[in-house]
Amino acid sequence: MTGLGYAVLAVETGRAASDAFSKEPHHFSLLILDQIMPGLTGSYTAQALLEIRGDTAIVLITGCPLNDQTKQFTRTIGIKRILEKPIGIQQLNR
Repeated sequence: MTGLGYAVLAVETGRAASDAFSKEPHHFSLLILDQIMPGLTGSYTAQALLEIRGDTAIVLITGCPLNDQTKQFTRTIGIKRILEKPIGIQQLNR
């Protein structure tokens, strides 16, 4: 799948993201995770992925405001950017 010139791999769960990423961690330049996913939340998935490759750029998307504890956790583990839905393709591209 491609969009805006990027090669995209879409998965449905945190486990699937972890499996794909752990096989080829240097194949990915950016990970976009939804906070609400089946199984693990986006922030806990990000934590697992950053343990594999700590310099991975991760954007967390959420449909509702995060509480202060979750915001602090995301900063602590290394998530640099949180975007709130709805997100347009151009906003995502920036």
